[in-house]
Amino acid sequence: MDYKKTLRWTEPYNGWVNGDTGLCNRILHWEIAYEINKNSNFQYKIVLENLQWPELSLIHLPDTATHINSEYEHGVRYEKEYQRLRFLTVFDIENQNVKLSSKITKQIVENMFQSDNFYLSGSDHFYSDFGYNEINKLYVKPVEKRPLSFIKLRHTFIEDFLRKNTFDVVGIHIRRNAGVHYTEEDLKTLSPDIKEKYVKYHQETTVKNRIIEYVQDSKYFNIMDNMLKINPEQKFYISTDLPLTMLSNFKKIYGDKIITRNELFGPVRDHLLNGGVDINKLKRGDVIENIIDLFALSFCKFLIKTNNSTWSEFAQEYRNQPSFFVNDNWQTMIRPKYIRPMWGQPGDYDFNGDDLHYEKMAKSLYLEEDESNM
Repeated sequence: MDYKKTLRWTEPYNGWVNGDTGLCNRILHWEIAYEINKNSNFQYKIVLENLQWPELSLIHLPDTATHINSEYEHGVRYEKEYQRLRFLTVFDIENQNVKLSSKITKQIVENMFQSDNFYLSGSDHFYSDFGYNEINKLYVKPVEKRPLSFIKLRHTFIEDFLRKNTFDVVGIHIRRNAGVHYTEEDLKTLSPDIKEKYVKYHQETTVKNRIIEYVQDSKYFNIMDNMLKINPEQKFYISTDLPLTMLSNFKKIYGDKIITRNELFGPVRDHLLNGGVDINKLKRGDVIENIIDLFALSFCKFLIKTNNSTWSEFAQEYRNQPSFFVNDNWQTMIRPKYIRPMWGQPGDYDFNGDDLHYEKMAKSLYLEEDESNM
């Protein structure tokens, strides 16, 4: 790791499993390192571990490098403690010396953002030692331009392909697995076969902090049905943390109006194979599927989001397109924006603030609508 100054950003939850990789949690955590570096005139190189970030083969994070963990180096493949220690160690080849990088603790990072003083002293190499956090909870005021908006897909074909297939599409994020709390009433809305599969699948997750509300299909159907009354040709991209077989009723009801990662996977996989990419290394964590799902949702023109979800947060913050939560009111909030948009599908990443004045306009737009159209 031949960099004069580094910010070594450890995985915030000290590792992840295939069932929940926490990709967007990691990205939002990475934003802290980017902000520290930006406010230090970009004198550091942010470094991430390849084992915790297999997605880096498909996405580019600015001012960020990858530390390659070596297999079998300590007798046991990816031995956790050894690999972490190696990641934190500074090798001073010139002076034939080694030392540990210095900690950035929770108190240090909070003081930085509260005081707007990002000077780091006493070392040239630091590592994060404060678990999960994010800049919108550290800054007093919201960030005008989120660091995550600078993330790019490494393959222009994949970006162009996803953009083409989500142009003029409404993106819907359905979160039902890790972190979701469901009730018996929610389960009653599922068919017996899907209910059994869902409960079993949900119980396998290791996430115990379940703060996300289960949203029943009927709420999504209501929004979709109302949009189709306005635009019968409207298509929807469904992004979800479930196997798509558990949302088969969406396909049964709406047919080819529904787009999912399944329809997009084949061409992306073939492009990677033709480019010599070893896709077997991307199976751990379902890297290809997750990148397709996240960026396809992010490229949609209009978003229906899940509350308390960093996945939904990324999708909206990436381009700042119009977005609402699934529980927002159709008549007074979602419909006025959908029926009389003050935005267009952009050619680049950003909607350029066109949506900022929406909240002031939404109510008046709704009141202007002809009652017969409601």
